[in-house]
Amino acid sequence: MRHRANGRPTVLAIVANIKQYRAVLYTQLAVRLASAGIDLRVAYSDSHDAEALKADSIDLPAPLGLKVPRWYMLGGRLLLQRIPLQELRRADLIIVVQSNGYLLNYPLLLASRLGLKRVAYWGHGYNHQANPAALAERFRRIFLRQSDWWFSYTQRTADYLLGHGVAAERITVINNAIDTTAFAAQVAAVTATEIRSLRSELVLPEQARIGVFCGSLYGHKHIPFLLDACARIQARLPEFVLAVAGAGPGAELLRAARGHLPWLRYLGPQFGRTKAILFRSAEVFLNPGLVGLAILDSFAAGLPFITSDLPIHSPEIAYLEPGVNGLVVPYSPDQWAASVVSLLCDPGRLAAMGRAAAITSGKYTVEKMAQNVAEGIGRCLGLGTDARSADAA
Repeated sequence: MRHRANGRPTVLAIVANIKQYRAVLYTQLAVRLASAGIDLRVAYSDSHDAEALKADSIDLPAPLGLKVPRWYMLGGRLLLQRIPLQELRRADLIIVVQSNGYLLNYPLLLASRLGLKRVAYWGHGYNHQANPAALAERFRRIFLRQSDWWFSYTQRTADYLLGHGVAAERITVINNAIDTTAFAAQVAAVTATEIRSLRSELVLPEQARIGVFCGSLYGHKHIPFLLDACARIQARLPEFVLAVAGAGPGAELLRAARGHLPWLRYLGPQFGRTKAILFRSAEVFLNPGLVGLAILDSFAAGLPFITSDLPIHSPEIAYLEPGVNGLVVPYSPDQWAASVVSLLCDPGRLAAMGRAAAITSGKYTVEKMAQNVAEGIGRCLGLGTDARSADAA
């Protein structure tokens, strides 16, 4: 590695935008790296219009964050960001999101192949919602081995990479996470008065049994299926109520549905304390469609996570242990309803799953993720044990 004037290597991470849940990771990672003598910079841009509908993107304060211009093309499928040339030159390692549509990746990977720059991939390995035989997936596989390093979301991703020829010594499993520690503390601090206040605001009777969905509202989440299944749950368990928090294209469907579904409550996007109160008031997390990081919100709140056996789930589905901290139910509204009703009517089983969910959340924290990423950066830069033992105490 070349020597820098200030003696400190620099890492540049390039992402499309800053999601609210990612800010803590970048902050903690910067502290860990700084203690190991490494500087971190995160380049990002404004979200695409469709992504902005989710209402969960924020700005990252400078100097950690560097907001850059961007251009989306082909309806958002292609992204070009203008990163200042001096930032690219200064970086000893550039971390990019593995995506066919991020156009800057290709010249950076070429620079990596020419030995001009270290470049690392960050991502899923493959598109879990796509047909593996599709042209886009075949194209994606061409570049799997072109980066100097891989930050894989879970061990399942790493196994996929190994199966496609990526060397084990160039893979760091980061165990993708959110700030479960802070959210678990927020949920634990919710008072009985706050729960009563929420129930009053939502016009819920004292005996209401609440299932919650919280996340982005788009096609892969299968919201129509959720409403169908919950109608069948409510028919068998009249005190059941579905509370939905989130934003996105599916919000209009929910706004229209709540007019004729008396057991449905749509709250819009929820964050912080109000989100914690909602989760503390619920008994199960219901997510029939794509599973992502929302599973860790569920576990941090001690809620069993119920999903379907669809093949579209993101790598975080690996955190679910069927029958232990949640359920994977066949994609059938009747079977879904029967499984949820059975769980809600079995207090002992419901409590045991809730305890297991809380234990699982402690395994996948943003603190551990930041440590894993910092260790991988240290190994990629050839810094030995110093970066691997850096602690953000």
